[in-house]
Amino acid sequence: MKPFKGSVDDLLKKCSLISKKEIDAIDFEAEKNTSISFIMKEMDCSFDEAVEYYKQIALIETKKAINFLLETGDVEVVGYNENGEALYAITKKGKKKVK
Repeated sequence: MKPFKGSVDDLLKKCSLISKKEIDAIDFEAEKNTSISFIMKEMDCSFDEAVEYYKQIALIETKKAINFLLETGDVEVVGYNENGEALYAITKKGKKKVK
């Protein structure tokens, strides 16, 4: 986000116009940076090493979430890509939950 120059009223107006998607992106980046800083401290490693640990953890958590959704029947494997990786689709059961 760029530094803001203007009055308090202008700042409040600008903030009120920020979309939920933009706010979520800012929150995600803040949480990611906090996590990377925590990993650097706890693992006594560099920023680049912490980013790699963060990516590995995110991949593990994503796999756990997908496995859970497969077990509950909310998603199903509908095919495989050219690398042999599964392609997923939301099932009718999962679509009912999304509404």
